[in-house]
Amino acid sequence: LGSGITSVPSYLFSCCYSLERVSFGAPITAVDEFAFSECPMLEKIYYPGVEADWKAVVIGEENEALNDAEVVFGK
Repeated sequence: LGSGITSVPSYLFSCCYSLERVSFGAPITAVDEFAFSECPMLEKIYYPGVEADWKAVVIGEENEALNDAEVVFGK
């Protein structure tokens, strides 16, 4: 996602069954509900911030794929 993105809108990647990785161009502040629902293959998230930044992101309902994926910081 580009560097101008500060939040991920609802349903953006919903039902992207083959999505394996996502890379954020800048630290985000929110992931809206269902943005990553039904993304069973998501295994890595590349996040440019640090772990504390990631923990501060407000994550909406039905984004379990984010909890199961490995987050790589500083990328």
